[in-house]
Amino acid sequence: MAGDIAIMEYNSLFEQTTDAVMVTDLKGDFKDVNSGCCTMFGYTKNELLQLNMKSIIDPENLQEQPIPFDILSTGIPVFYEIKILDKNKNIIYVEVNAKKNGEGSILFIARDITERKLLERELLFQKKQERQNIIKAVINAQEKERAEIGRELHDNVNQLLAASKLYQHQSLTEPVKRIEYISKSQEYLASAMEELRKLSHALVGPSHDETMGLIASLDKLLGDISSLKKIAINFNYETYREEETEAGLKMVIYRIVQEQLNNILKHSQATKVEVELKKETNYLQVSITDNGKGFDHSEKRNGIGLKNIKNRAEIYNGIVEIVSSPGEGCKTNIIFTDSQ
Repeated sequence: MAGDIAIMEYNSLFEQTTDAVMVTDLKGDFKDVNSGCCTMFGYTKNELLQLNMKSIIDPENLQEQPIPFDILSTGIPVFYEIKILDKNKNIIYVEVNAKKNGEGSILFIARDITERKLLERELLFQKKQERQNIIKAVINAQEKERAEIGRELHDNVNQLLAASKLYQHQSLTEPVKRIEYISKSQEYLASAMEELRKLSHALVGPSHDETMGLIASLDKLLGDISSLKKIAINFNYETYREEETEAGLKMVIYRIVQEQLNNILKHSQATKVEVELKKETNYLQVSITDNGKGFDHSEKRNGIGLKNIKNRAEIYNGIVEIVSSPGEGCKTNIIFTDSQ
């Protein structure tokens, strides 16, 4: 009597589960299937009982991952993922639990995970697209920086060298003023050398100039901008610990500050700027605040500068937050949560 009840409970579970349940012999020929299997794969029970397990598996998948009958025949259970072809040859991704089911038979329980697998593929595609977008943005930023270098060399350094060359030429044609012209030529050469030094330092940044580091590099950058552009810049880094920040992140922070200062000088009409590096237990925060004219943050803004900042920050899982309103200046916060 107890045996009959157990068989009835087994049969009830066999038919009621929505998972595909299949019993095969050791060669894979179907001996029994439940209604969930018929629903999932689109066959009738009689059709499946004429088939072999191998005939409903995607051929490429079967070649890469054969059914492990040799392992199952020893009594060891197996769990794996495989692609099934339904009656209409549509691919169904399934998780399979398989184990020996008495002498000469194997029990397979397959759960449909197609929706999950398709979502995973979509997420992987999105991540790939995001990586490509970041790479494109970095390349565009590099091209922009090269263009700025070219303009700086042409409009500034080249003019200083041209003036120096002119005075040298004059010293040869006018011996009376020779000393005066040579002195002027040296002044222009010194100015050109100073401009090249500033340009080189701005390009190298803290990750390559190990003798200076991030704090010294930013201090020099902010000092140069403050004196040249006549704008007050305050730099606060009391809670920041440079030795806890890797070289690549230092370069990203340096370029972000450089980019945002460029945005401020071009668009904000600000007279004061505050730059702060703040290290907390779980994150590193970079803040750049100005007292300029601000803007309506609800309006969509497609500036290249802001895109460059966001793309650089994403390389180190940084989140960028902009707080601004007309007449109230602008505050840019970047939070790096993986800054250890």
